[in-house]
Amino acid sequence: MRTDFPVPWTRRRLLGTTASLAVTGIVATSIVTNAMAADGPGTGFMAVSRIVTGRNDLNPEVGHRLMAALQASSPEVLQNLSELSAALGGELTPAQESQAVRIQQAWYLGTVGKSVVTYENALTFSAVVANLKPRSYCGGPPGFWASKPV
Repeated sequence: MRTDFPVPWTRRRLLGTTASLAVTGIVATSIVTNAMAADGPGTGFMAVSRIVTGRNDLNPEVGHRLMAALQASSPEVLQNLSELSAALGGELTPAQESQAVRIQQAWYLGTVGKSVVTYENALTFSAVVANLKPRSYCGGPPGFWASKPV
């Protein structure tokens, strides 16, 4: 009988191995998702979005959701993004102007058509974030409005 086999599987070792494999899978998925966000098909959309919104700190996750919603509702908006990006520094055709406005509206309003893609992360609130909160969010504890401002 051979005695040089590794230690037999115990319940504790099996659970530990299973847990480490699950964590490895989650980490690998996160790495792949982050790589896709950086170099995926939305790269052109994010570049155009940065130009039309005038913001460099756009949330890539929101960008991917907006891009998917635009693709579902009106795919023509996402066509020829490289041409639009090149033309944004100069004269735009009416079609390119409409395309840029639709992308800008999606970011600032957080909606595409009648679908709400993001509410709290819509750029419309970023202009007044120091003083106002998005509607439906309480500004403080109950009765906060009764005390005099500081």
